[in-house]
Amino acid sequence: MPPTKRFFFFLIFCSLFACVGSCGSKKDFIITDAYVDKERGGPSSGEKTSELGKEDKAYFALKLGVAPSELTNAKLYGFVKRCEGKRISTGGAGLVTLLYDSVYNRKITGTPTDIMSDKRLELFKSQDNLREGDLVFFRTSSDEVVTHTGVYLKNGRFVSSENNKAAIYSLDKKKWKSNFVSGGRFKS
Repeated sequence: MPPTKRFFFFLIFCSLFACVGSCGSKKDFIITDAYVDKERGGPSSGEKTSELGKEDKAYFALKLGVAPSELTNAKLYGFVKRCEGKRISTGGAGLVTLLYDSVYNRKITGTPTDIMSDKRLELFKSQDNLREGDLVFFRTSSDEVVTHTGVYLKNGRFVSSENNKAAIYSLDKKKWKSNFVSGGRFKS
């Protein structure tokens, strides 16, 4: 084989080896950039997540109609505080996915129907059984079995994203009361 052909095959071999080598599994990494972390819904490097300030407790106590002393899940309410009023282009399911990953370190993905079908969930019909952090599922149109989801907070209130904006809603509102399908809690 002439030297130019050998060199050509050598270059092709090296290129293929480099491509195949780069397609292997990548290591997980931790996002340390405060801006990127904030965009993901996680706390930025300067934020505390271990306790909820007095002002925040007063705000959520008023919004949820509970005593400030009942608000003990600082990670949950810190997340809600950062997201409330913000644009969430992925809707309720996207907000639930971000919240569960950030607050409870649980991976859930997909549409509301996919999330409700997760084998790790225990589903229940009665709203009386809802506890802080439970998932709530709704059917607001006949397109799917479940079309909307959120995370229960306290006192008949839940956080979700409707019209691409995160907010706290009441289960007593006609839209949510009449379209409630189920609550869901991860099995222990």
